[in-house]
Order: sequence, then C-alpha cells, then structure tokens
Amino acid sequence: MRFASDRLWLVGLILIMGCTAPEASEPNQESILVSSTEAQLASNLPESKTETISVEGEPQEITLKLYQEDHIRVVTYYPENISVRSACSHEGCGVSFELLQGLSVSALPTDEPLRARVHVFVPSANTTLEELEAGVTGDWGVFASNEWQQQPSNGSLSYPWETKNMNFFNYEKNLLGSVHLGESEGQVFRVTVVFPGDMGDGFAPRANVILNNLQVK
Repeated sequence: MRFASDRLWLVGLILIMGCTAPEASEPNQESILVSSTEAQLASNLPESKTETISVEGEPQEITLKLYQEDHIRVVTYYPENISVRSACSHEGCGVSFELLQGLSVSALPTDEPLRARVHVFVPSANTTLEELEAGVTGDWGVFASNEWQQQPSNGSLSYPWETKNMNFFNYEKNLLGSVHLGESEGQVFRVTVVFPGDMGDGFAPRANVILNNLQVK
C-alpha cells in the first residue's frame, strides 16, 4: 500500500528535517512511572506561551505548555492538544508527546490506534553517541524492531543540540518520521518523530515546535 498522499509524505519529512512503538530502549511495561506534567516546576520559565506555525501553508497561532519534571532532564514546550507520558527504566528515561486523536493505520481489527508522537529518550549515564546510534541502526535496533526502512539524509542539522539525523518510512503501515541524535552538557539523547504519512502537514510543524524548544540538562 502506498501512502495516501505522496505529496503529504514528502512535505511532512521536509518540515521535520528542513527546519525534522515500543522501542528497545523506550520505557516498557516494567517501567516505573515517574510523574505527570502537573509536577511543580523548578524554574522561572513561563508555564505557557504562544507561537505561530505554518499549517498547510497558512499561519496558525498555537498555545504551548511547558514540560519540565524534577526527575527527568528534559525541558521543552509542546502544543496544548498534545498529551504527555513519562517513564523511567534501568535503560534510561523517556518522554512521549502524543497527538490526542489517534489514527488507525489499517482496517485490520487487531490494529491499535496509532498516535503521532515525538519521543525523547535520555539513556543511562556513560552511553556514547556511537552506542546510541547502534541502538537505532543495529541488527536489533529501533529501525529493525519496528520494520522502519532508513532513508538517505542530506546531513544538514536543524537544531543546536543535534549531532545526526536519520529519516525512515514504512509504506505498509503508512508511516514516516525521523530519528535525531543529540548531545547537551555531556548527556547524549535520542528524539524519534513518527506519524502517518497523510498527517505530515498537520503534525510535522507541531513536532518541530517541540524540537526547537528542547533542552536536555
């Protein structure tokens, strides 16, 4: 099955890269829930702000909420129609920013609704960038375990924390996205953006807001 719209597929990828399930290293069923985003904030950053994004070529002002928790080294802003989950395991801590409305990728009754999402994973201490990349592209890595096929990248970096990015797709499941490796203050981390191909125009600008505001401390 091809993407519902090849144009939207390409636009979505350009929006993520040009500005960018359960994974092996993502929190799993045995993970310990850390807290909700209602945790008390520890900085002087405003709890909300507004930004203007371009959705299908039209400017749109959106309200952003601050994400920050004492237990996780991730700080960013996210659109108010996004839900947030955070968890930690022995492998590290992860935060998922998910679009509230789910979208089924297949007519099969066994399929669960897919939520377009941005997932930030901060591994345990002493993980290197090389090890982090191997966890994505290796034989048992994120790409292989999710049946995501890597696409060539032009090598350009879009965010101050970014060290490398990789595009991926899955035609059968109508998915595309990107993986971004980053480093900040000696801490390496991984950001995964994934969404259905026909949601590129709507979700990619919102994902880009999260990545633009991202700090890992």
